[in-house]
Amino acid sequence: MSVPSRPLAEAEAFVWLGRLCFTSFIYGEPNRSLRSTFWYDLTNQQFPRSNPWIILGDFNCLLCPDDKLGGRAWRDSDATDLNHFTTSWNLIDPGFTDPHFTWSNKKQGEDLVLERLERAFFNQECARMFPDSRIDHLPRISSDHSLIFVSCNPNDCNLPRPFQFLTAWTSDPSCKDVI
Repeated sequence: MSVPSRPLAEAEAFVWLGRLCFTSFIYGEPNRSLRSTFWYDLTNQQFPRSNPWIILGDFNCLLCPDDKLGGRAWRDSDATDLNHFTTSWNLIDPGFTDPHFTWSNKKQGEDLVLERLERAFFNQECARMFPDSRIDHLPRISSDHSLIFVSCNPNDCNLPRPFQFLTAWTSDPSCKDVI
């Protein structure tokens, strides 16, 4: 029996406007020969399906040819495992603001390789609850990786809000007609 040397994803639970929500932080397998096992195990983990859920971090995996510039040529197999994971869990990529690439090998000229490794995915419930959310890729400063910033825009949350009565309304002559 093999035991993972590290957790596949760290999960945090919190309550937002009366709903139990989840955030999972991932560090994808950097060793290409171990990736298939990592993605298989991650796909078969128990994650929330009916609660809002965001999974984000360094996936160490590409989704499409546009996620890579330089280095070895793109292969469709580069995206197979991550595509299977996102499809199995019905995850949505909410998009992002530039810069496009979140990792650099920090070399120059023809040796430069840029990739989009950091990502965030939402499940359907999270996308419904936070329709105006956005992902910002922050500029790389000293690391070879960019930080990502997730803003769920809670002020515009798509949930019913509690009724609040304003005393000032009683000064309006039509108030009694409404009540």
